[in-house]
Amino acid sequence: MKRIFTMLAFAALTLPVLAQSPDLMTYQAILRDAQNELLTNQAVGIQISIIQGTPGSSPVYSEVHAVSTNENGLVSLEIGNGTTGDDFTTINWSTGPFYIKTETDPEGGTNYTITTTSQLLSVPFSKYADKAGNVFSGNYVDLSGAPTNVSAFHNDVGYLTSQHWSLNGSDIYYSGGNVGIGTSSPGEVLTLNNGANNTNVSFQNNSTGTGASNGLLVGVNFASNAFLWNYEPGYLHIGTDNNSRIMIEAGGDVGINTFDPTARFQVVGDTKFGVDGVAFNELREITGVTGPSGNSTSITLPSGYDENNTRVLCLEIHFGDGMWVGLGSHYRTTPAIIFNVSYQLMSTYLYISYPDHPDYHSQDFRVLIMQIAP
Repeated sequence: MKRIFTMLAFAALTLPVLAQSPDLMTYQAILRDAQNELLTNQAVGIQISIIQGTPGSSPVYSEVHAVSTNENGLVSLEIGNGTTGDDFTTINWSTGPFYIKTETDPEGGTNYTITTTSQLLSVPFSKYADKAGNVFSGNYVDLSGAPTNVSAFHNDVGYLTSQHWSLNGSDIYYSGGNVGIGTSSPGEVLTLNNGANNTNVSFQNNSTGTGASNGLLVGVNFASNAFLWNYEPGYLHIGTDNNSRIMIEAGGDVGINTFDPTARFQVVGDTKFGVDGVAFNELREITGVTGPSGNSTSITLPSGYDENNTRVLCLEIHFGDGMWVGLGSHYRTTPAIIFNVSYQLMSTYLYISYPDHPDYHSQDFRVLIMQIAP
């Protein structure tokens, strides 16, 4: 049965091979199969391409190699020494950036099923010197005694670590444990610790800008205060089940189950205060004017309100001399006693009763009602 190999975990070491030829670079890669097992002692076909500018640009140089992995799954080759119709010496290394694209056929042919592209973070020194001259004035890196196989690199010997992180196309991942930044003992999948300073994570994009006061800030400060901070003039949404549940608009109004709160705090839906409180939908104030004569006024309740789900919390009438008179009796010296301000709910109407007295006629009234949740 034909085996399909879908994973390539690789590391490339690009060093000029000065003693033999200035036109060669050493390349090494580790091949693994779909079960993450090393592909050992296996003939493979590899196409190497040098790309200039962007990863999607056309190659400026390509070559193919027919090589075999060793007992560690490692394959080694020299870029510039493969089968090609291009001229490796014509690459102008001073006009980067440059990328190396590798295409691999684990079966040894030219049916390339594994492709990776990675940037050359520094061009080969000997190739740049061909174009610009030797202007290097720093210190050379001494790699004497370094491991010859990529699988032998470890952090404890000070070399580049490649044993933990793996590539999946253009993605990099690590699934062997927790990751710590600023701590050697992360307690979560990702743990950040900035010591005695504030520990913050900033989320930004092209619209927010990339400054210290841009985007979304999540963090904790040295006083143990936690922050969820939107620097931008937009809304802050908190949601569940792919729906916005709590929304804070830029001016500070807070809405629950509403995208457009019209007050400093607005709840759309049933509300309940306290453990044994009554759930209600809303509170509403109704205002009006009493009749020019008689002793009662009727109003139509708002849509959805009726005698069964409506509770009257407050009823007041603006008495003629400027005082508001509420439910029940109110003692005065002139006229002696003012009483019997009351109400009655019937169907979808509210009837307001008061004495047949001129000081109650054509006066403002206000009623605070609550709609009980079903």
